[in-house]
Amino acid sequence: MNSTFSKIVLVCASALLLNACASSATVSGMINTEYSGTKPSSQKMQNTVQLGDVYGGNETNPMWTSQISGNDFKEALRESLKNAGFAASGENTRYVLKANLMRIDQPLFGLDMTVTTTVKYILVDKVKNTVVWTQDVSAAHTATFSDAAMGMVRLRLANEGSAKKNIGQLLGILQGLDPDKISVGLN
Repeated sequence: MNSTFSKIVLVCASALLLNACASSATVSGMINTEYSGTKPSSQKMQNTVQLGDVYGGNETNPMWTSQISGNDFKEALRESLKNAGFAASGENTRYVLKANLMRIDQPLFGLDMTVTTTVKYILVDKVKNTVVWTQDVSAAHTATFSDAAMGMVRLRLANEGSAKKNIGQLLGILQGLDPDKISVGLN
């Protein structure tokens, strides 16, 4: 009897531990669709941006906390640019967008979990080999207990939401960008 009870407790504890493992932010959860199907305000930007190097981010350790990997962020950024009409292919490439996922501020625990991502974006004119625009973009997202009861899931949702909003801010900036009328503001 004691042995059976011990096995049941062990199985339940194992199930809880496996359920509590951290998972990384998903590409689909970070893709911003706010500008899907729209054309950039400036025709000069439409289908002219190639995604270059994306740095930063961290791989998730299942025994620690959810993170945003650089590769997953890059893929979400690529899909978001494509959906918003900025992505270029081959000869159409005029600009190269680089990104550095500089900081991911996240809580260790809490009922409401707010994550803030800071990404430095750099837009380079491929023909002139000059920086056209650069900016640090920060975006926060809060996942609440009503979004997910488990803390690890809330943290993943907050990571995804923050990255998605960050990409959305970038797309909004690119929407109104006229590369011929801007001066580079380094920050």
